[in-house]
Amino acid sequence: MVLATMQWESVKAQENKPHSSDTTEYVRISLLVAGPGTAVYSLFGPAATRVEMPLYFKDQVWSYDSSGSSDFVEQYLMGNIRSCVKCRATNAFVSTYRREDRQVTAYRIKMTQSEAVKVWHLLNDEMNVGGDRPYDLYNNCGSFCTRVLLAALENEPDFNPWPPIFDEPVQNVIYDRAKKIEGYKWQKLLAKILFSGKADESRSKTDKLVVPNDIVDAFRRAGLIMDEKVLE
Repeated sequence: MVLATMQWESVKAQENKPHSSDTTEYVRISLLVAGPGTAVYSLFGPAATRVEMPLYFKDQVWSYDSSGSSDFVEQYLMGNIRSCVKCRATNAFVSTYRREDRQVTAYRIKMTQSEAVKVWHLLNDEMNVGGDRPYDLYNNCGSFCTRVLLAALENEPDFNPWPPIFDEPVQNVIYDRAKKIEGYKWQKLLAKILFSGKADESRSKTDKLVVPNDIVDAFRRAGLIMDEKVLE
């Protein structure tokens, strides 16, 4: 805890000093997206937020993890799936998906140093909330990344033009994306069952950014993706 406080104070001190043209020297933020898995709850990803602090040799991933289980569909329909925010080393996160032959891509987010530091601070705050959190259409790994990244930006990004599907309820957005994934027939059928319920149509378009690839596309439209790299 003391070390984390010292690191925070040091990063804040660096934030107030003149920087080189690379404003992400001290804290770098990326959106990580893994390829689809065989379980229905892993059909789209997942997505996670990567925080790199080269000065302290820190490279960590923060994710909104659900209690995936063999009876996931039944438990989801009963509203029993719960989540918690986890932090782990990036190499451990990547290794988990590489063992399943799933590719993990890092999308570097264009942010000022102040915004990047705020992401780190927000993620720490989320960890302090604890576990037993909801997992549903608006509370999942994708929405968690979107919410934290948008909260850190000083200016509201312009995600226009939005795909027409975003004028529809969020479950239509999710199922539309599921249909476009090659293979995974049974998972798509289960996705249709899962996402066929009623959703709040009054939600904003950004609230519907829950599918990882949609988040990447939106951030790219807004000019917020600096580069991308497949992690080994």
